[in-house]
Amino acid sequence: MRWEYYVVTMGEERLITHNKDRDNVGRKINEIGLEGWELVSVVPDNNSNIQRLYFKRKKGWF
Repeated sequence: MRWEYYVVTMGEERLITHNKDRDNVGRKINEIGLEGWELVSVVPDNNSNIQRLYFKRKKGWF
């Protein structure tokens, strides 16, 4: 099986740990999910307030 990958970078204003941003982040993740992407990992950058969300889906899904 072949996969394709998608990376979303979330900056300081969209930290997923902030309560006020959870709804916005959840909406965005749900939108991406409707396109067939599955969230597989969230990796924080220890030197900044950036987090990277890694998604994958089967190649040729659409």
